[in-house]
Amino acid sequence: MTTVLDQRYELLEQIGQGGMATVWRGLDLRLRRPVAIKALGAAMLQDPDMRQRFWREAQTIAALAHPAIVAVYDVSVDRDRAYVVMELVDGPSVARLLDDGPLPVAQALDLAAQTCAALAAAHALGAVHRDITPGNLLLAESGALKVCDFGIAAWEQDAYPALAAGTPGYIAPEQTRGGPVDARTDLYGLGCVLYAMVTGAAPGLVVVPPDPAPPAVADLISRLTAPDPADRPASAHDVAAELDRLRTAASGPAHVVAAPATTQVMTAQPPAGRARVPVPGPPTALDLPAAVPGPRGGNRWLRPVLVACGLVTAVTAVMLGLLLLQTAGQRAGVPFAGATSGAASPVAASPVAASRPDALLRSLAQEVDRLADSGALDDRAVRDLRKKLSDLDKRLRKGEGREQAQDFIDRLQDLRRDDRLPAQGYDRLAELAGALVAALPRDDD
Repeated sequence: MTTVLDQRYELLEQIGQGGMATVWRGLDLRLRRPVAIKALGAAMLQDPDMRQRFWREAQTIAALAHPAIVAVYDVSVDRDRAYVVMELVDGPSVARLLDDGPLPVAQALDLAAQTCAALAAAHALGAVHRDITPGNLLLAESGALKVCDFGIAAWEQDAYPALAAGTPGYIAPEQTRGGPVDARTDLYGLGCVLYAMVTGAAPGLVVVPPDPAPPAVADLISRLTAPDPADRPASAHDVAAELDRLRTAASGPAHVVAAPATTQVMTAQPPAGRARVPVPGPPTALDLPAAVPGPRGGNRWLRPVLVACGLVTAVTAVMLGLLLLQTAGQRAGVPFAGATSGAASPVAASPVAASRPDALLRSLAQEVDRLADSGALDDRAVRDLRKKLSDLDKRLRKGEGREQAQDFIDRLQDLRRDDRLPAQGYDRLAELAGALVAALPRDDD
C-alpha cells in the first residue's frame, strides 16, 4: 500500500537509514517533481528535543540557499509525524565512491573545493555543520557536489553546540569534549574527508599525514586536522583558495621557460608517487644537426626560394590566426577588433567561456561567498544572489538555465547601479556570468 504524507508527498522507496531518521525517494504530487523525504523515527517522535532538532535542521538548510547545499522544500513536525522534504540528489555519496578505493588527487581536490564553497556560505551566516563526512557529501549526475544532513548543525551564538555528537573519525577534538564550535570545527571534518579521499581509508583518532598524497596535499590535511583549532586555517574561503592552487598544480600543462643562453624545456612536476611522463620539447640550438657545407655556388638559387617560402608561410599563418580569433570571438559573443557588427552587450563573454557550466556556477558561488566574507555585499544582496544561483543550478541539471543566468546578470547590474556591489566584484561576477550565458544553449537551439 502506498503511503502519502499530508495528501501530497508519496513515499516510493527507502534510500537511506540513520539512527534518527529514514530517507525516502518520494514524489511531490502537487508539483509532480521527485523529492527526498527525511522522516523522523517513531521512537524519536516522543522526544521533544529530537523534534526541536528536526525543526532546526530544516530551518538551517532553508536559510542556506546555495548551489552546493541540498535545498529544503517543506517541513512538518507534530507529535505523530515529522518529516522534511528536500531536493533529491540523483547520484552517489562520496562514501559510496570510496567503496571502490581512493580517488584521483585532482578529483579529491575538486570535491573538497566544492565542499568549501558550501561551508563558506554556512559559516557566513554563523552556522556550523559539525558532521562533515563522506556520507554527507552527495554527487549529482552532473558532478556537482551537495552537502546534506544538517541534523546536528549549530548556530555559533547558541548554547546548542555543547552537545557532543558527530561521526567517529571525523569529529573534531573540541566537539568531542562538548566545547564551543566554530568554522574551524567543520574544517577539521573536511581535512578528514580529504584524507579518506586520497587514501581510501577513514582516518583514525589521530590523523597521520597520508603517504600516497602529494606533499602539498599532505601538508594541507595536517593543518586542517590540527588538534588545536588555532593551528587550523582561519576560514573555508582561505582553504578554497589553496585547493584551487593545488588543483592547478596537480593538472597544470607543461610550460616552457627560456634561459638567457640556451632554451630549456621545463615540464610541470608531477605530484609524488605519480609516474613522470616525458614531454617532448622543441629542438634547441644544441639539438640541431651541424650544417653540411656543399660546394660553393652549387645551390645559389636555393636561398631566395627558401626565404620566399618562409615569408609566404608566415603571412598565411598570421592571417589564419586572425581568422580563428575572429571566429572564436563571434562564437563566444566577444566583438572582434576589426568587426563591423553592432556594439558589444553590457556583459560580454570572457576567456573562461570555454569552461563547463557547472564549473562556472561553482566559481560564481565562490565569488559571492568571498564578497560576503569581506563585507562587500550586504546580507540581503547575498541571500538574493545565492537564491538565484540555487535556481540556476536546478535549471542547469535539466540542460537549461540561460534565462536564469541572464536574470542573474540583470540583478548584478541593479546592485551595481544602487552602489550595493563594488566595481571590482561586479566585474568578476559579470565576467563569470557572461561566460556562463555563452556556454549555455539558446532557447531556440
